[in-house]
Amino acid sequence: MVVHVRIQVLRHLYAFVLGLSLFGNPMAVLESFATGVQSLFYEPYKGAVLGPEEFVLGLGAGVKNFLGYTVGMSAFLHASRLQPLCFITV
Repeated sequence: MVVHVRIQVLRHLYAFVLGLSLFGNPMAVLESFATGVQSLFYEPYKGAVLGPEEFVLGLGAGVKNFLGYTVGMSAFLHASRLQPLCFITV
């Protein structure tokens, strides 16, 4: 029972610390990266089941989604860090 409570407290503590926007919300970055990696492998797999041409289309869709999730979240991360500076300079 004590071990379970300790694990739950640590999980909530990690979620709280990683969810702080002071650090640019690294939890959202990790979730977005995981979604991009999942899409990178899942889309070509779906296409391979249907045929070779669909595999190529699925590979293109997977790479597009992967780059969208990783680069898009990276841009959002940097924009969220610069947002407080906009109020200071105005």
